[in-house]
Amino acid sequence: MWVLLFDLDFTLANTAQCLPYMTSAVGREAVVGALERRTITVNPYYERLVAGFNDSCRNNVAAVVLSDSPKAYCLKVLEVCGYTIDQRLVFGNQKKPMVDFETLKLDLVEVLGVPADQMKFLVVGDSPKDIYFAHRIAAPSIYARWGSRHDFNLARKSSPTRVAQNYEQLHEHVGAFLGDVLTYTSHDFYQNFDFHDPAALNCIELDQGSIGHGREYVPNPEHYRGAEDKGASRDLRWVIKPAKNYDIWHHRRNLPMQMYGSAGVFETRALKSLAGIYKRSFIEWLDEHDVHGKVLLVPVPPSVPGECNLSNPVAIISEFWSAWVTAALDDVEMVNYDVFRRIVPKQPSHDTTGRRHMDDQFPTLGVERGARYQGGDVDYVIILDDVVTSGAHMNAIASIINSVDLIPGDPVILGYALFKTVHPENDVAIDDVFDFSFLN
Repeated sequence: MWVLLFDLDFTLANTAQCLPYMTSAVGREAVVGALERRTITVNPYYERLVAGFNDSCRNNVAAVVLSDSPKAYCLKVLEVCGYTIDQRLVFGNQKKPMVDFETLKLDLVEVLGVPADQMKFLVVGDSPKDIYFAHRIAAPSIYARWGSRHDFNLARKSSPTRVAQNYEQLHEHVGAFLGDVLTYTSHDFYQNFDFHDPAALNCIELDQGSIGHGREYVPNPEHYRGAEDKGASRDLRWVIKPAKNYDIWHHRRNLPMQMYGSAGVFETRALKSLAGIYKRSFIEWLDEHDVHGKVLLVPVPPSVPGECNLSNPVAIISEFWSAWVTAALDDVEMVNYDVFRRIVPKQPSHDTTGRRHMDDQFPTLGVERGARYQGGDVDYVIILDDVVTSGAHMNAIASIINSVDLIPGDPVILGYALFKTVHPENDVAIDDVFDFSFLN
């Protein structure tokens, strides 16, 4: 059986008006009602796409919708746009590109009544995340460019099997797949990066005194210790994390972002504005550690290749801070040294359980070719991340810097994060656990 795995947002439908709703749990719950009331609208890109999709579920062909958005939302968008599909073939909350494909296949076997080894898959989507998912399952892919918000020159780095500019090209490529002409071709993503075997590295771990932070982040609101914890959480969840869904020029222009809260859609603080506020703590930390001379600020890459997101907020903050700190401090020349890359996707740290270690980072971590710093000897290297919990990301990058001829001189390696994860609920005083009153 030929199984067509379609993305939803910006592939089958223009859902731009829904974006603010998808930024929060309350928004994701409210979006279906907003669509029903026509407070917001969604539209298919091509009527022929709707007709072709609806007509594809026959003759040993199945169309499936695979989306990162909630299933109830997906069903409502499909309904409004005129798509017809068995609800069991709509899969939401998939966390592309790291889809649980084995579970998905089991579900498809149950619905379609066909053994998994008799299914051939084609992935159609507007994001490099869709294309990297296709590579993970060794399936051909079609990059649907008509609705994509991604820069095409960057998106091409994901190496889609075909690119469709419009419905006619999509129809042609799908026909080639059904004719067994369009097949998967593997791509070596490592060929364009310097990859370092962990066994050959002189690994180091930064001690806690070498890693600074701007604010403490408490993941569970029930354990906030006061207004500062609430504010830090808002800064992270409302500004830093959603910023990847806006392009770099949006942030350079100091524009706010949109979120959905209890009162509806509202504007958040701009990333550049927040970076300016957090810069103050960073400069204080630099002074406390007597950081001076030539300093390289090294942003940690995200858990997916850069083209999967519209921007890398940590790298953008590194760009801002390098310029601002150099202008503010007479004894510091700070350079944004953004050369580390995620070669292929890995499971995000917040989606994993158990102890985190730098070894988990090495298999997917690379350095841009020809990235050796050419600006003379360096005094300090500061590895910058948005959130530090275990320090695994920082330690992996520090180990590579410590082991290879990348940065001249003998720099001191430090780490800095905008937020440090803390768990006040675990900070229980011994007097709260044991009753020592009998000693009095």
